Amino acid sequence: MLAAVRRLPALSRRRVKDRPLLPREVDAELVPAMWKRAVFSNSKLPQGAVDRDAYVVCVLEQLHRALKNRWDVFASPSNRWADPRARLLDGPRWEAMLPRIELPDLLFEVHSWTGFLDAFGHVSERRTRMEGLLVSLVALLVSQSCNIGLTPVIDTENKALTRSRLSHVDQNYVRAESRPAAPARACAPSATPRPLRTPRKRPDILGYPGRQAVRSLLATEPWGRGRAGCAVAGVLPAART
Repeated sequence: MLAAVRRLPALSRRRVKDRPLLPREVDAELVPAMWKRAVFSNSKLPQGAVDRDAYVVCVLEQLHRALKNRWDVFASPSNRWADPRARLLDGPRWEAMLPRIELPDLLFEVHSWTGFLDAFGHVSERRTRMEGLLVSLVALLVSQSCNIGLTPVIDTENKALTRSRLSHVDQNYVRAESRPAAPARACAPSATPRPLRTPRKRPDILGYPGRQAVRSLLATEPWGRGRAGCAVAGVLPAART
C-alpha cells in the first residue's frame, strides 16, 4: 500500500490524455469491488485505460481506512496512529515478566479469582462435603487437557489423588454438561484477575514425571503453548486418553 501511495504524486502530474494509465501500472489489489467500475471501466476513456483520478481517490481511501483501523499502516511518531503493538513487551522481555508457576497452581489461582471449579457439581446436584475435591478436579483437568493420562497425577499417599478418587470425581463431577460452565465463569467480565502471587503450599499434583510431561508438551507441540494453556483452564474440551 505504501508503495502505491508514494507513486500518487507522480500519477497526479501525469498527462493522461497524452499517456493513458494502464492496468499494469496500478495495484489492482488495492481496488475493492465497489471501486472497480469507476477505476477500470470509465467509458469516457480509451479502451483498457485506468481512470487516474478514481484510482488516486481509491488508494487514499484505503490508506485512511488502514490508518483508522491500524491494520498494517501506522504513522510514527504518533499516539493516535502508531502501531499499538509497538509498546507491548515481546520475546525475552515478556517472558522475563511472567511468573514461574506450574499449571496446577495456575488453576488454583484462577479459581481463587472466579470460583470456576465450582461449576463442576455432583451429578445428583447435591452439595458435596468431599474433602480435597478441588485438588482432585485440578488433577483431572491437567491430566485430560494435556492428554498425559492419570499416572503422572496419582499419589497414593494423598487421598484426593488416588486412582479410585480420581475415577469417582471424573465420573460424577467432570461431566460434559459441566464443561461449558467452567470457562464461562473463568472468562466472565466480573472476574477480576490479580497479579499472580508466589504460590502457596499446595499438594504436589504433578510429580517430577508429570511436570516433565507437561513441559515437554508445551515446548515441543506446535500448538502446545496456546492449546494446552487454555485446555488446562477448561476453555477447550479435553482429549481423554
